[in-house]
This record gives sequence, C-alpha cells and structure tokens, in this order.
Amino acid sequence: MTQENLHLWNQRHDQMRGLTSGAALSACSQRKLKWMARPTVWCQQHDPLTLEPASARNYEMPSKCGAESAVIMTFLMDLPNPDSRTVAAVHAAADWFKKLKSVDVVWDMGSDDGRKLSPKPGGGPLWARYYDLKTDRPIFGDRDKTIHDDVSEISKERRNGYSWFQRQTAKDA
Repeated sequence: MTQENLHLWNQRHDQMRGLTSGAALSACSQRKLKWMARPTVWCQQHDPLTLEPASARNYEMPSKCGAESAVIMTFLMDLPNPDSRTVAAVHAAADWFKKLKSVDVVWDMGSDDGRKLSPKPGGGPLWARYYDLKTDRPIFGDRDKTIHDDVSEISKERRNGYSWFQRQTAKDA
C-alpha cells in the first residue's frame, strides 16, 4: 500500500468511526429508559422496531441492566467532547448506580446448594444483572421463563451458570 493510499484509507476509517460513534450515541439516547420522567439506565435488549425493552434468552427478561449500562457509561465517559445530553445521561446513570449498589455482601459459591448472595462486612459494591423496569428491584429469570425476586429461588443450574451479580460499573459510578 502506497503512502497516499494509506492516508486515504486512514481518512475513510476515521470518517466511518465518526459515523459509527454518532449512530451509537443516537441509539444510546433513543433507548435510555426514563422512570418518573428522569433518565436512568439502559436495557440489555430492545425491540429493533419499537425500541421497547425486549427479552433475549428465556432467563433474560425485559429489564434495566447494570452490566450493559456500565459498558455504555464507560463508552460515553471516554468521549473527548461530550454534549450536554451525554453528560446528563452519564450523571443520571451514576445516580441510579449509587442508589442501587449493594454493600457488605458477596456473590460466591456457597455450600452444595450453589452460588448465593451472602452477607460479608466490607463486601461489594455489587449490582444485580437485571432490575425490574418499574420498581428497580433486582429480578432473576430461569429457563422456564419464570421471574423471581430472590436469586435463591431459581434453579441451581442458573444460579451457578450466569452472572447474576457483578462489580462491573463505570468506574464504580
């Protein structure tokens, strides 16, 4: 590749990256959830036509999603010159994370019953993977599409085989 071709390729790549970032920002702002007219966080899945929260696998119900929201927050926080809407979105999500963090707990392998949320002084902060769209309470799904308020109510296979809680937030909000 000649130096001129390399320069043209780099220019085109920068243009495409700008378009992709613009599309991602537009999608993020369109899909941000509002509760009581205040922006909060994002879902894991959205219907491509209605943009409404949607299910994915049987145990992934329409919900607010801590892990995906942390990734989006990090993306938005890394933008060199965010606009006021982007800054407001990050602040609203950070407020949501602060409100819902669980401290003095750990998500660990318990006894033969499998993983569980246990009290532990100094443990956390942790966030649930999914939160109810209306109440912000953690919710947990099983392969039979049932939704539970307590992670200990789901099958052992799902408790042990999925990341129901994580420390992953955008710089711990």
